[in-house]
Amino acid sequence: MPAPEIPSLLKAFQMPTQVHSVHLVGSRLWGTHSERSDFDLLIVVADPVASRAEFQKSQHKGNYDATIITETSFRDHVKSGSLIETLCCLIPVSEECVLVGGDDTRRGLIEKAHLETMRIWADHRAEKDREKAMKFWAKGGEMRERGWKILQHMIAAECILLGLKTIAEEDSTDLRDFRLTQAMLQRLIAAGRQDGDRAWVALDWVDVEEAHAARIQSVGTAGIRLTEN
Repeated sequence: MPAPEIPSLLKAFQMPTQVHSVHLVGSRLWGTHSERSDFDLLIVVADPVASRAEFQKSQHKGNYDATIITETSFRDHVKSGSLIETLCCLIPVSEECVLVGGDDTRRGLIEKAHLETMRIWADHRAEKDREKAMKFWAKGGEMRERGWKILQHMIAAECILLGLKTIAEEDSTDLRDFRLTQAMLQRLIAAGRQDGDRAWVALDWVDVEEAHAARIQSVGTAGIRLTEN
């Protein structure tokens, strides 16, 4: 995303408070996007003063979808093990996916047991995502595409967690000291994808659920590394 677009985009969103940082997330961060994919943004803003009205937490302008959270909420999400916010802490501000601001000191929010916290968060999120994907599948047609994307995101999350676990355990590296680049992240996610995955949309849910579970298991069995061999 060309840098000059950001100021005008934030103005179009009519931000009610100071912007602390803007992060590229979603498929364009994962490297799974198409030419028509939107730019998904996570915008972290200062906590608004009490006199200000509550701001919109989700906005869409053109090809940009923005999720807007306060700095306090961002920090709370990190401490709860939320994947996206944790990645925003691990990715250095020098990476192109950090579009505005950023703060490398945020990695101090990550505790020594953070991988275990992330696992609990991911398992809880997976239960909800599986139910959501199943409901989309039951509706059929184009709605299955939404369900398929949810399943792919679940696989991506598993690859990321296993990759971080590997670097922390095998290389004896404190997660807070690790600099995760966008290229590393995309290699992790690519390791969990296969060319035939889109064929799932033609299958019955029971078969899709079995294929998805097998993929998650195979990812764990094969192991995921952040570095290239």
